[in-house]
Amino acid sequence: MALNEDERARLEAELEAARQKVARLERILGANPASDGFSRDEQRFRSLMDNALFGLAIIDMADGGMLYANPRILAQTGYGAEEIATMKLWEIVEPNQRSILFERLAAKVSGQATPTESYVYTILSKDGAQLRLDCQGVPLVYQGRHALLIVLTDVSEREQLRDQLQEAQKLASVGTMAAGIAHDFNNIIYGIMLGAETVQKHFQPSDEAWPYLEQMRQSGRRAAQLIRQILSFSRRSHAQAESLLLKPLIKESLSMLRATLPATVALELKLCPTDLMVVAEPTLIQQLLVNLCTNASQAMRETGGDIKVDLEALDLDPAVGQGFPGLEAGRYAQLVVSDNGPGMPPEVRERAFDPFFTTKPPGQGTGLGLSVVKSIMDRLKGAIRLDSELGQGATFTMLIPVASLIAPFDEIGAPVPGPPRGDESILVVDDEEIIRSVLKEVLGSLGYKVAVAADGMEAMDLFQADPAGFDLVISDQTMPGLTGSALMELIHGIRPELPVILCTGHSDILDYERAKALGACDFLMKPLEGREMAEIVARCLRNPNPQTT
Repeated sequence: MALNEDERARLEAELEAARQKVARLERILGANPASDGFSRDEQRFRSLMDNALFGLAIIDMADGGMLYANPRILAQTGYGAEEIATMKLWEIVEPNQRSILFERLAAKVSGQATPTESYVYTILSKDGAQLRLDCQGVPLVYQGRHALLIVLTDVSEREQLRDQLQEAQKLASVGTMAAGIAHDFNNIIYGIMLGAETVQKHFQPSDEAWPYLEQMRQSGRRAAQLIRQILSFSRRSHAQAESLLLKPLIKESLSMLRATLPATVALELKLCPTDLMVVAEPTLIQQLLVNLCTNASQAMRETGGDIKVDLEALDLDPAVGQGFPGLEAGRYAQLVVSDNGPGMPPEVRERAFDPFFTTKPPGQGTGLGLSVVKSIMDRLKGAIRLDSELGQGATFTMLIPVASLIAPFDEIGAPVPGPPRGDESILVVDDEEIIRSVLKEVLGSLGYKVAVAADGMEAMDLFQADPAGFDLVISDQTMPGLTGSALMELIHGIRPELPVILCTGHSDILDYERAKALGACDFLMKPLEGREMAEIVARCLRNPNPQTT
């Protein structure tokens, strides 16, 4: 059909208008809108990947090449973007785990299900450090390639916390076991100590048997102290702060510790002439020495060396600036533990007292030793200072407030008076036959009339037969059938004024404050020596009121 001039002009005008609309659309959408749309999606994708708080990478399924790694992965591994782009995924995986990685990649390529959706790999950073990263993978198509999007989450801290929890649980298990044997063990020691003391009364210091009996008693004391330390470490002891002399306590603690040190480590002790009295739980001082000396010994386990322990009196004047800010002016016991081991670099020295910080290999330390020392010093209202340089050993200086000074004295001096005596009637209740018989012998030799019972029910039968016939009851706390505190309650239901002394080798249920609140005249931790028991018995008979003992 032929078009006249007017129609041709109109169609050409419409075509030009359409072309202008297309041109406007092209200017808005771009020359290739589909291609540009993909670019914008990729930019959004890259922005999300780059700003993720966890590691993200895209791996070529064909050869394991790293098509993309976000800044988080670069920061974790220490590689630059250009470096990591030339690497294969398995190159940053610890060699022993590469076979597992290959198996899991092959399963992903073939579409098979992997045993779990994630797996924790040890990743090697550029500087050789090891990271524990949880890896999860999802197949996708990236730039036309079959690829795997992997998500890497750092679980190093989580695993460290898990390991620390396991160590804490092991310590708790040790504490439970220690608590379980403490009662029986202390009963055994108690019988040995009292028996040796009773036999020793029949000899003179010049007799041949005397030193052997004295050694038995000393060994019993050391064994009892060791049990107290174990219970203290397991947080199951109820030790009370008391006034104590540091010199004998330090000597005794180091004598036990010396046997645990390797032959290549020497232990040297230097004590001031005067003795220093502090107010503390004995086990806290012992734990200070054990932790610090053990720490020094472990630092020198390969080379050997010397550990020195020094005790001096110090008059602290904060104005002089002696490196202990915050302490009040006054007299302190200065306890110094030093070694000539490898020392510490500044970055280790600054974190030495941090809980769970350790430079030891996995499985060789919990990182709690020095943090416990710092905690103990805080409890003692003292302070600790660490001085150490790499290659120059380490020196820990501790200041403990002093209650008083004790001048040196002549040990031969005046004769020690004998234990107090009496003629009152005492009921001894204990399920250990050796303790019953030895206590009956010890107290009977001091003039007391002693009846014994093997358990609470037998004790009640004796008591109910003659309620006015006893002046004091000494009962073990942990017994089958009827505990010591339950027995005391029944006795006080008949005679409220009768003094009762409760004893135990160990108890999680009852402590000194609780026993006193229940009406006990005293609460004793086994083992005790005969003289100590005699003094407590005399005191309770003189003053049976538990509120004023």
